[in-house]
Amino acid sequence: MMLDRHLMYTQQPPVYGTQGMTYTGGKGIIWPTQDPAHVNARRKKAGFE
Repeated sequence: MMLDRHLMYTQQPPVYGTQGMTYTGGKGIIWPTQDPAHVNARRKKAGFE
């Protein structure tokens, strides 16, 4: 999660898709990830439940 946060702050796509932003009015987004087709496999390999 910290890797994703660092990548987000340096304007790079996160690896695991753990970071998002909430805007005024309650609308939020998940920051776009690297290779989204394989994000669940990367999460599983890293130990995310």
